[in-house]
Amino acid sequence: MPSLDGSLYQVDSEGIEPVPLAADILLSSSFRFSEDLTVVGGKEVETYGIDLNTGKVYNCCFVA
Repeated sequence: MPSLDGSLYQVDSEGIEPVPLAADILLSSSFRFSEDLTVVGGKEVETYGIDLNTGKVYNCCFVA
């Protein structure tokens, strides 16, 4: 679970624990925490051209 400052927390039935990684590090990396758990991240940006009068979407640009 992310926090507002970019810290990450693991939530389970026993409570909340901090994860020793920040969200910005995960955006370009992958980490293997255990035999059956790997965390992979990515970042995407979408920009839309919208007609202010009608709300019609004229174009969409996507960057990964």
